[in-house]
Amino acid sequence: MKKRVLFWIDQELFHFGVARFLQENSDYDMYSIYEITEKPKSFFQNQTIVNFQKIWFLHDHLLNTKNLDNSFLEEIENKYSLNLHLIALNDRLFTKLNNYYKFSHDEILLILQNEIKLFEKILDEINPDFIIMPISHQQHNHIFYEICKARKIKILMIIPSRVGIDTQSSIKHTHRYFIADEMDPYLPLPKNSTSIAQTNFKSNNEYDYHFQNSKKEYLKAGLKFLSTSDENIKTHYSYFGRQKFRVIYKTLAYELKKNYRYKFMNKNLQKEIPNEKFHCVYYPLHQEMERILLIGAPFYINQLQNIKHIASSLPQVTN
Repeated sequence: MKKRVLFWIDQELFHFGVARFLQENSDYDMYSIYEITEKPKSFFQNQTIVNFQKIWFLHDHLLNTKNLDNSFLEEIENKYSLNLHLIALNDRLFTKLNNYYKFSHDEILLILQNEIKLFEKILDEINPDFIIMPISHQQHNHIFYEICKARKIKILMIIPSRVGIDTQSSIKHTHRYFIADEMDPYLPLPKNSTSIAQTNFKSNNEYDYHFQNSKKEYLKAGLKFLSTSDENIKTHYSYFGRQKFRVIYKTLAYELKKNYRYKFMNKNLQKEIPNEKFHCVYYPLHQEMERILLIGAPFYINQLQNIKHIASSLPQVTN
């Protein structure tokens, strides 16, 4: 009997390429959950590049049921040892970080209910031997990850190093990036490992800077956005409230705030480190919205509050 592999494929399409590779070099029965928008949907419905036994489009199943069953969600929490409330409250779309739409309590629970019913239906139907997916970053794929883990299905998450343009990746079964018992303490690092890392980091920054600061690319992206349809706001809860005018208004407001803050920092913040002995604690602020501050650390989302707690815990220095 062939092994069964279930892929989670999102808009980056990396895992679609992995599926193609496995098809050419192995003999598995392959299935796929697609987390994509409406525009590329017809391509994946008709493509012949990868021969999936069956496919599901995630967002086709999340808004089609309006009847909330709280007892079902309670059973799921007990069945899989999940805290759905904690996971949902730390999703980037369900928190105050979402500037476009405020989900009601029942809307959130209904979305959780519909996606979990879909996940259970898929897993019961195909009983996969392996799950190949990106690292979970929001509630929907994190709940899927937790359910698969509870069912003892082998999970393979392909995690990019994010260093350099030609990034290398590692395959993990957990969200922890470095696991002590999986590392060989006697494996020597290359002699030039530091210089390689610095070179790759520099090239990656130059690549990002070009696209993120190019007015030409910015304008092209804006024109492309204006030419697209608004169908996603009807079919994908992740697009709720993202009407074109509102998105443009929010983007312009963000740019004005960013420029104001940049000028304020240049004018008021100290740029030179004093040539004297002093004690300090460096706390780098993390970018929001990111997984590491949400479902990755649900009790430490408020970075300013974290700094206050650290500052109040520091010992008094007298010399």
